[in-house]
Amino acid sequence: MPKKIHRNLYHLLVGLLFPLGYHFAHTRIWPSIFIGVLLSLMIVFEVQRFRKPGFNRWVFEHVSALVKKSEEKKPTGTTFFLLSVLLTISLFPKYIAVSALTFLALGDVAAAMVGEKWGRVRIFSKSLEGFLAFFVVALLSGLFLMRLYPDLTLHLVTIGALAAAIIEILPLPVDDNFSIPLLTSIVMLVAVKF
Repeated sequence: MPKKIHRNLYHLLVGLLFPLGYHFAHTRIWPSIFIGVLLSLMIVFEVQRFRKPGFNRWVFEHVSALVKKSEEKKPTGTTFFLLSVLLTISLFPKYIAVSALTFLALGDVAAAMVGEKWGRVRIFSKSLEGFLAFFVVALLSGLFLMRLYPDLTLHLVTIGALAAAIIEILPLPVDDNFSIPLLTSIVMLVAVKF
């Protein structure tokens, strides 16, 4: 199986684990503690990777299907993702946090798969086709989430899905695993207030 497919499956499964787990949690305390522990372990892993070049080489030789070559000298997307999940769950209402995390998990994989296979029209370093795939998949997942959360409206889901797709395609200086859930949650919260 090609490395990109491994990476997409990893992103999909791990990405959905957190909004799904948080949906079924009765409080944000235990999910936050669990994610905090995972984040702490990832930080220890990253520090060891940077302090020991041999270990870093081993990681990229044996787990190369789950990491990008560009992450060899910087923190992995998983570390940014865990930090973003922790902040998103801690700072925003449950229906917004679950939505934003789901948009990332499903939309990012859809954008990667469609963009790699059919992407022709370039926007920054991504493709229009990937952008549209992200938006459509995020919107469809939001329509499903509307059945679970009465506070989610079609207007709010559309704004959130569009915001997430735009954030994904913009060449922001931070990892999109970090920026998409947080910025999408902020946009959705503002949309609720106004």
